[in-house]
Amino acid sequence: MVLRTASDFDQQYPGQDMEDCLKNITVAVSPAIENAYRVGSAVANHIIEHWWFWKHGVPPLPKRVLR
Repeated sequence: MVLRTASDFDQQYPGQDMEDCLKNITVAVSPAIENAYRVGSAVANHIIEHWWFWKHGVPPLPKRVLR
């Protein structure tokens, strides 16, 4: 599973200095880590609880989802 919870926080906005950019990183990373944990642990728990469904790999999506 790949979760992209934080993106481009290492890039300065035009006209922004590096010090301000680093302050934004610490503010932005905490929610990103929390969100990654919440989503990742929910998926991991589902896989563990329904191992019979996942044991051969990622199951195909139901046809009703693929429309």
